[in-house]
Amino acid sequence: VGRRLFLNNCATCHGSTAKGSVGFPDLTDDEWIWGSSFDAIQASVLNGRSAQMPAWGAMLGNEGVTAVANRVRQMAGLEHDAELAKAGETHYNTICVACHGPEGKGNALLGAPDLTNDRWLYGNSLETIAETVRNGRNGVMPAHAQLIGPDKVHIVAGYVYGLSKE
Repeated sequence: VGRRLFLNNCATCHGSTAKGSVGFPDLTDDEWIWGSSFDAIQASVLNGRSAQMPAWGAMLGNEGVTAVANRVRQMAGLEHDAELAKAGETHYNTICVACHGPEGKGNALLGAPDLTNDRWLYGNSLETIAETVRNGRNGVMPAHAQLIGPDKVHIVAGYVYGLSKE
């Protein structure tokens, strides 16, 4: 029943295998921006989520955006320009730390992703990270409470929770 509910209500965005795609999270792992507990998943499906990464391009300028993008790649253990990453550290510690934390581990209460792992919603290329820093991102997961009701939300949340534990 949970799989059927998922295919009818969630697969359009997350795919029939729940692996997601660019901009739509993979639901088969336990890396969830808003938390991976059953209660967190149920709350996401029931109430929806709205995530907003502010645009920092106007404030940082192109050089600052590139520096921050290099700092983020450094934190993730990806190839980066060390000099630019050092320059981006000050910007990161001034701006980004409020949501992503001093080590870039993210904050589930804010929907701020972990920047230190290999799971990236939009991609981890220097260009993609710079685009995110420059222009921001706005993600919306629609609420399903009115669409399928709380009982079916409970079932589909259980199904999705199970996918993340396989």
